[in-house]
Amino acid sequence: MKKLLLAAASLGAVISTPALAAAPSATYDVTASVPQSCNAGSNGTISFSTLTLNSDGTVASGQSASSTGTAVYCNGAAATLTLSTGNTITNSAYTADAGGFTKTLTFTTTAKIGSGATLNEGTTTIGAVAGNLVVTASSINGLSGARPYAGDYTGSLTVTLTPGA
Repeated sequence: MKKLLLAAASLGAVISTPALAAAPSATYDVTASVPQSCNAGSNGTISFSTLTLNSDGTVASGQSASSTGTAVYCNGAAATLTLSTGNTITNSAYTADAGGFTKTLTFTTTAKIGSGATLNEGTTTIGAVAGNLVVTASSINGLSGARPYAGDYTGSLTVTLTPGA
């Protein structure tokens, strides 16, 4: 009888146990936002070294100099690169131009990021891009075609990367 009661109790326990429900679950959406940004690495130097002069003392044409590459990136579709215009370098040892000589040399600039297109002075939309930025100064000449005074000339140009709107 004991065995029968034990068997009946076990059977009752199995019958009265509710069926297990499916495990609850939830779905989560995952989002992130990346801001538009640009990074221009470090400043650089463009050195013409010693300029070649024509027999009349004016600057010989065809001279150019480039910076070494510096890593840059912009991640926005509307990113722009602006190269300053009206670039000059000046010989601070002289206070004025006189007698067909000038203390100011002018030049134009171009830039290139990686193997991309050459960008001219002014503002150009470059979009999302990464690579080494190389800036080149060319068409160097005395102001208004004048002969440059002897000595060292210094100045700067500006490259601005803007991530876009």
